[in-house]
Amino acid sequence: MSADTKEKLNKKYAKLIKFLAQICDVARGVDSELNADEYLLNFDMLLQSLLFHQSKSNKAIYPKEQDFIDQVAQKADILNIAKTQLVNDGESQAIEQAEWNNIFDCPKEVFEKIDGKIQELTKDYTRRMVTYVALAEYLDGKNYFFKLNDETVDLLYYYAKLENGADENEVQQGILGYVKFVANYYVGVMSNMEEFFADKNIKTELLGSLRKEYKENKRSNRFLERHLKKIKERLSSHYKRDKDNN
Repeated sequence: MSADTKEKLNKKYAKLIKFLAQICDVARGVDSELNADEYLLNFDMLLQSLLFHQSKSNKAIYPKEQDFIDQVAQKADILNIAKTQLVNDGESQAIEQAEWNNIFDCPKEVFEKIDGKIQELTKDYTRRMVTYVALAEYLDGKNYFFKLNDETVDLLYYYAKLENGADENEVQQGILGYVKFVANYYVGVMSNMEEFFADKNIKTELLGSLRKEYKENKRSNRFLERHLKKIKERLSSHYKRDKDNN
């Protein structure tokens, strides 16, 4: 079961990276400066943050979970970035001793500072990622954010299954992190696309039309509620399939 779960998790991760690369291809139609490698790296950092948030449910990152985090963090490690910034800001050198395998054993003060810094960093990564999701949606009419929901729920679910099955509290913690860092922020940032793209050579009327569309969508269709409902349905389908297979 463990080997099968690891394989599924890796396939889901590869599928999501491919999906985000497609978003880059669409968005580059109006933003030629968009760098796909940097964009995907933003997602890797966001994913590390979500997995860290999910692991708070049982205050542990188990060996197989750490292996996956290490895989995602090969190019950039959000924990190391957080530690470096904290030390540069004058925080205690004890922060440098924190690693993925002992993060929940750190003194409370150290953990809270690292946790806060990771959340701060995550806002920047999220803003860049979700704004281009919205831009791509507007350009070709596809609902990329619903797809992002599905694929991310799958990742969080299979990550939870790596050790001793998918604990419901752990998965719910991951979903709460996704809603906090991604879904809520997605809704908020859509109302001010011009600010995000202020230094980009994108036509003002295009951005104005996009902002208007999302304001109307949010107001008339209970935008966030629909996404949350779909997340719950996706998660329920995983548990039902596991129950049917046992």
